Amino acid sequence: MTIEKQYFDDELPVRLLHWLNGCEQYLSTCLADSVHIVEHIHTKEYNEHGYYAKSSPLDTIMDWTHYTTDPCDAETQLKIHDYLSGIRQTAGKDDVSWLLQQVAGKRCLDIGCVEHDLSYTDRPSWKHKKIVDAASYVVGVDILEEYAKILTERGYDIRACDATSDEYLGEKFDIVVMGDVIEHVENPVNLLRFAVRHLEDGGKIVAKTPNPYYIDNIIKFAKGKDFVNFEHIAWYTPTMALELARRAGCRLTSYVVFQRKRPWSKIFSRTDIFTRDFMYVFTK
Repeated sequence: MTIEKQYFDDELPVRLLHWLNGCEQYLSTCLADSVHIVEHIHTKEYNEHGYYAKSSPLDTIMDWTHYTTDPCDAETQLKIHDYLSGIRQTAGKDDVSWLLQQVAGKRCLDIGCVEHDLSYTDRPSWKHKKIVDAASYVVGVDILEEYAKILTERGYDIRACDATSDEYLGEKFDIVVMGDVIEHVENPVNLLRFAVRHLEDGGKIVAKTPNPYYIDNIIKFAKGKDFVNFEHIAWYTPTMALELARRAGCRLTSYVVFQRKRPWSKIFSRTDIFTRDFMYVFTK
C-alpha cells in the first residue's frame, strides 16, 4: 500500500510522501514486533461501559521520579510505555455517547460548560444540556460570568468561577467533566487540582482533549494548513497527561480512544492516529 500524490496538494514535496510511506512501513514493523503491547491485549469484548480494555496495572502508581532523575531515561520510557499500553481503552461508541453513559445517574460537575459563547447553548449538540438530562444532579462552572448568569436564569445551575483557582464550591461530585477545556488554560495542573478538590472518594475526572497525532491533523499540517482553535495553547498526549496527574497529586487510571473509520484504521488499531480526541480518566 502506498500513498498516492493525488490525495494531497500538488505543492506537497515528494520527499514528504516518501517520509509518510516510510512511516507506514515502520508502524507495520512495530505492530508486528511489539511484544510489550501484545502481552497486554485481551480478547476484544466490549463491557458494560462501552469499551474493551487491556489488563490495567492499576495497583501501580506510575511516577517516573521513582525510577530516575533523568526525564529522558530510556529504561523508564519503556516502563511508561508499558503502563500506558495497559490503561489504553478503545470505546465501542462515539465520545458523547460514552460520556453520557459515564454521567448517567451521577452527581456531576461540568467545567467549562458554556462552550465559547452563548450561541452554542441553543444548539442540539450542546453537551451541558445532554449531561443535565442524563445525570441525577449537575452543577456547571464557567469563567464567562455574564453567560453563566443568563443560563442560571434559564434554569441551569451555572456558577461563575475560575476553575484554575483555589476556590471550593462547598460540595463534591461523583464525576467531574472537563470537555475540551484543558488545552485552553494557562495552568492545567491547577485545573486538575480544582477537579480533584471537588471529587468524592471513588469518583473520577474525565477530560477530553484533541489528539495532535490524529491522521487528519498530520495531513493538514503537511499541507501547511496548521489551523487550530484560536484559544488553544497546548496539546496533551498520554505521557503528558501522566505527568499532569503526577504534579496535581492524582492518578491517570485510563485513557480512552475513539477510533474513526479510515482506510488503514483496522491495520493500525493499536496506534492512536485514528482517534481525533483523547478522553483521560483521572482518580484520586
